[in-house]
Amino acid sequence: MAVSAETSPRKLRSSSYRGNALPSLPIRFVSETELYHHGEQSLNQTIVAMAQDFVGANNLNLLQPNGQFGTRLLGGKDSASPRYIYTCLSPMTRLLLRVEDDALLTPQEEEGVSIEPVHFLPIIPLVLVNGAVGIGTGWSTHIPNHNPLDVANRLLSRLRGISAGNALQPWYRGFTGSFRAKGEGYVARGRIEWTGEKSVRICELPVGRWTQDYKEFLCEAMQAGKLVNRFTENHTDTEVSFAVTLREEDAAALRGDEEATMKAFKLTTAMRWEWEERFSAAPPTTISSTPRGIFSTIATQTPFSTHSSNTGFLSTRSDAKPF
Repeated sequence: MAVSAETSPRKLRSSSYRGNALPSLPIRFVSETELYHHGEQSLNQTIVAMAQDFVGANNLNLLQPNGQFGTRLLGGKDSASPRYIYTCLSPMTRLLLRVEDDALLTPQEEEGVSIEPVHFLPIIPLVLVNGAVGIGTGWSTHIPNHNPLDVANRLLSRLRGISAGNALQPWYRGFTGSFRAKGEGYVARGRIEWTGEKSVRICELPVGRWTQDYKEFLCEAMQAGKLVNRFTENHTDTEVSFAVTLREEDAAALRGDEEATMKAFKLTTAMRWEWEERFSAAPPTTISSTPRGIFSTIATQTPFSTHSSNTGFLSTRSDAKPF
């Protein structure tokens, strides 16, 4: 039986409310309290994914990454073995999943045991904040991350009947590159700067391009005698730094042409909103392929508690901290 993409996160949130720290990936704890029957691997992967906070992962990680939960060097694949890491709820989680809304949750029981509710009710749509990439039964989706402050302000505007203004733009915490609109989506752009007549420094990669993968690209180009003469690295687990010396003829052709340089070094990635129908089934009416549609769905179909209209603490409180 396939495990729903929502099942594991929901059970983890519910079980984490019942206890504080979740030591060494709480497989037994979740299995016992939420009657999870689908094996350990799915829970391991879900816990790690919900706690990751490197560039290109979560803008708001609901779990704390206490230990090695992966870095941008390998896109999170370098996370430690589950027995060496542990987690607990992030302090931000209970601000998003308000205690005041607990009474609105629809409880469930299985075999006489109280398990997680049918769904949780965050005060902002987390699918826009943390994005979603993957495939389901007959569907594929790619929703980029967005700034939590922009999402909160846009939702408040929608609830108050105020014009929302310009479209939301992708935003990834810690990303120092840029986004440019293109067609129905955006292009994520890394950063490269000339440091000499034949040398450049690459100090940011486009979203979704990992440091080790890019190193392999430079190695292949150097071995093939194309573009790269030699390069050195000076990375951290959060920042990228490649110092590249170009072949003389390539340097002469690219110098002064930013777009050609970006293209030659593959520092752009196309990003677009995608909800693709793989088969002939019609999409559910509650699912939208745009931020505007998602806001409309939440504002008109999701029950809000009376406090929800006061979620402006994310943007209007004088002591609010930026994300």
